[in-house]
Amino acid sequence: MTAPASPDRAVSDPIGLIVDLVAAVAHQLGPERIRAVATAVAGGRAKSRRLAAALLGGPEVLTDGRSPAPRAVGDLLPALREAGATSVRPPCCAGCGKQLRTFDRRGRDWFCTVCGPGSEPCAGRSTLNWIWI
Repeated sequence: MTAPASPDRAVSDPIGLIVDLVAAVAHQLGPERIRAVATAVAGGRAKSRRLAAALLGGPEVLTDGRSPAPRAVGDLLPALREAGATSVRPPCCAGCGKQLRTFDRRGRDWFCTVCGPGSEPCAGRSTLNWIWI
């Protein structure tokens, strides 16, 4: 690690913090490869800060793939796996635990298409609306 993992570092050096947190789990990837993936996924400064803060607050998401976590974390996990990080888990459905390639979100949780937002009937739509009197 280049510096201690502190909340301040998520603001001052978010990409460096992401690299250090991922490197602690993904021994298959070198720091420069992790940095390239993190930079590609994190985009701008605000998103990279949110991503770093989320990983600092819950680094276990790298090895279990479970939400709640921001979408950027869900995007980072498959990108790291594609880069060769076999110890990083892909995102998992919060409903059934299935490993996901794509996912829907409800709040801060990730869901497969079966468990996702479309699986619950709309509260504003009642079967009574369809009865003709």
